[in-house]
Amino acid sequence: MAKSVTASNARSGFAETLNRVAYGGERVVLKKHGKAVAAVVPIDEQALEDYVLSTLPDVVDALHAADVDVASGAARPADEVFAELDEEHRA
Repeated sequence: MAKSVTASNARSGFAETLNRVAYGGERVVLKKHGKAVAAVVPIDEQALEDYVLSTLPDVVDALHAADVDVASGAARPADEVFAELDEEHRA
């Protein structure tokens, strides 16, 4: 069952509302003047990735170009660079 909150309460406590949805898996219905007007619902990683890839073609193009650069040796994988930076930071 979804919990409902007023739009003004959701606005003033947005971080709390978002955390309850994202980390607690709750569904929150937002009401304005007693009427349900919107809902905040959790989204899993796969659904988020599917959404981004289907709605932002520039992101898909950039990811493909990055994969080509890594495969050709023109760029290094991000996890490799981050690991190197982490090692340098610890030294």
